[in-house]
Amino acid sequence: MQESSKNLIIINVASFVMSFSALFAQWISLESYSIIFGRSLTATPLLILACLVMGVVQKIQSKTHGILIFISGILITSHWVFFYMAIQVSSVAIGVISLFSYPLITSLIEPMFTRVKFQLRTVISSLILVLGIGILSGHNLAQGSLVLGIGLGIIAALSFAIRNIIMKKIVHSYSPVWLMCLQTALSLVILTPFSMTSFFNASSQNILLTISVGVVVIAFAHTLFVQSMRTLSATSVGIIASLQLVYSVLSSWYFLNEPISIHIIIGGFLIMTVAILEQFKTNT
Repeated sequence: MQESSKNLIIINVASFVMSFSALFAQWISLESYSIIFGRSLTATPLLILACLVMGVVQKIQSKTHGILIFISGILITSHWVFFYMAIQVSSVAIGVISLFSYPLITSLIEPMFTRVKFQLRTVISSLILVLGIGILSGHNLAQGSLVLGIGLGIIAALSFAIRNIIMKKIVHSYSPVWLMCLQTALSLVILTPFSMTSFFNASSQNILLTISVGVVVIAFAHTLFVQSMRTLSATSVGIIASLQLVYSVLSSWYFLNEPISIHIIIGGFLIMTVAILEQFKTNT
């Protein structure tokens, strides 16, 4: 199997698993930064163990790489915290819908920082994706604090877009597992002063749910996400991963009883069409 085909499978699996992350923001009754602290606390030792077993622990090759990894750790922390905050102040749908402005953000800024050429096709695809997101969001605009939820979601999207572009620059030099380990460890260090006390004072149910999402979403799905960028551009990854939005809305309907309407059907169809066409383009 070609490397690009393999990574298309990987990004689809990662997107499906990551889509369930949004549910935990509603299920866990902790501040967003405490949830992310608990996730990172759980995932970091698992990722360290995986790196040791796989023999992928590497010395940072240059000062520039060290700076990029440090910045990416700050950005992924910002992404996680603001994404969960967006969901908590509004709804799963609003938080996820706002987050998925990041493929458009990526398509506009990636050519400025990498050798990827500016392509009108990717911008058009991203705009159609945003149109689908806008239509899909129509069913739920009355729930929660709309403006604050969208604002926090856009901050999360911008953080994620820049982080992914940074990862694209160094992912060929290090194992994706090692990169994810370093970023998660940095997230843990950043959040410890603000979150440690509240997390360890949480109920056993909240701690158990946080541990679960740390293992499944960070240690597994986010590592796969980074792996996929070895042969796929950050823009392509973002467009394909937009399927996560459809999965999230469906799972929030099933588990949280958030309604499905004609807006979801039309918007979801547009999103899935763009994501599927992007995969055909990438694999040819």
